[in-house]
Amino acid sequence: MTHTKHNFSLFYTILFLLLFLISCDKNSKDIVSDYAGSIHCKPIEEYFEFATDLKPIFVRARYNLGLVYRDLNQLEKALLALTNAEKLNPNLAYIPSTRATILSNMDQLDEAKQATDKTLEIEPTDQHMLHLLGFITPKKKNPLNLFEYISLIDV
Repeated sequence: MTHTKHNFSLFYTILFLLLFLISCDKNSKDIVSDYAGSIHCKPIEEYFEFATDLKPIFVRARYNLGLVYRDLNQLEKALLALTNAEKLNPNLAYIPSTRATILSNMDQLDEAKQATDKTLEIEPTDQHMLHLLGFITPKKKNPLNLFEYISLIDV
């Protein structure tokens, strides 16, 4: 069953990339060449939005849309895309992990703590989340005992 699901997601990923390549007209005025010389016809978020419209349960496209918005510093949109991805598959640790990092950077510490806890429920040894937890907790004026913190991380 998992093999079929993997092939299905692979199919949509390939379809998404083909649509991107087909839509690129090298003579278009919409083309922007970035610092690496890559050609983009439209803003990349439009392609991920199209992919999520095409297949609303495409978790990876929603997650990647969240990453694109994060990189564009559109953090509210990033959080929305990540939350939607997490609703579709709440068992993927990397989604709440990414939300926790964004929320921490936005100083939304209560929400960051919740996302960190969610990640650690799924993946209790996630080193990034354990380190983030060590930074979030003192900011909230509820510091962990230093020895507790050290015992949580792999030093």
